[in-house]
Amino acid sequence: MASTLLALFLSSVLIFSVLSPGNALSLNYYEKTRPDVDSIATGAVKNEVMKDKTVPAALLRMHFHDCFIRPATKEKDGPPNISLHAFYVIDNAKKEVEALCPGVVSCADILALAARDAVVLSGGPTWDVQKEEKMEEHQKQAKQYSCQLQAKAKAQESEVSLAADAFTHFKHLLLPITDRNPYLSEGTRQAAATTAALAKKYGADITVVVIDEKQKESFPEHETQMSSIRWHLSEGGFQEFNLLERLGEGNKPTAIIGDVADDLNLDLVVISMEAIHSKHVDANLLAEFIPCPVLLLPL
Repeated sequence: MASTLLALFLSSVLIFSVLSPGNALSLNYYEKTRPDVDSIATGAVKNEVMKDKTVPAALLRMHFHDCFIRPATKEKDGPPNISLHAFYVIDNAKKEVEALCPGVVSCADILALAARDAVVLSGGPTWDVQKEEKMEEHQKQAKQYSCQLQAKAKAQESEVSLAADAFTHFKHLLLPITDRNPYLSEGTRQAAATTAALAKKYGADITVVVIDEKQKESFPEHETQMSSIRWHLSEGGFQEFNLLERLGEGNKPTAIIGDVADDLNLDLVVISMEAIHSKHVDANLLAEFIPCPVLLLPL
């Protein structure tokens, strides 16, 4: 089975060599710049194979993945390569080569040589390795990739800064409570904690509006729910807040939230997605009825 797999691998190498453009690869590409690169790779592989018999299979698999086409440090952690090992073999060979001739031999060529030597040291056949993974191209790709990461990081920092600036202007927060769980549902507890955290961080005040289509008298655990609201907000550092009850009015909760936000000139409404999933709040009506930004919290 192993010999069959190896034969298939070698066949693919030969086919690729035949189909590649004539000036793309060369057997003696490093003849003038680093003629001993083959022996350096062989020595690095040989040393590690003596310590760990799994190295040859790991290097051959790594070569199959060809994980060094892009900047090597990034590709090592790429999802397709998480299960690979023996990167240290390539790293050691690369360090030795770089010490002798910096910026000449690419990781991809070292990997190709190491994979061949690993097969030979395991008793398999040898083959000529064509090279010319130009370092300047790798460096160009690495530089481009680095620039992309820097640009992305700056954009994210800018977005975070803009979001933070926006929150500093939110001085009046609204926490609608539409479920009648006396101890508050998970989504409501999450919304209460988030509202308290935002208000504490940015110096805002909190208005809580409890909404239900039924009157207070038809809900015997009403006071228990009020106590739960007070407890959760006090846990976030708020013993004082504005509490409104809009019960038994017959209006849609979304419309009531909009009315309260408009009447009190509030800056931000904090709602858990749970309220939308449970149909207490109609997401389609949020933009129509609520005059200020809405922070929807995922579950």
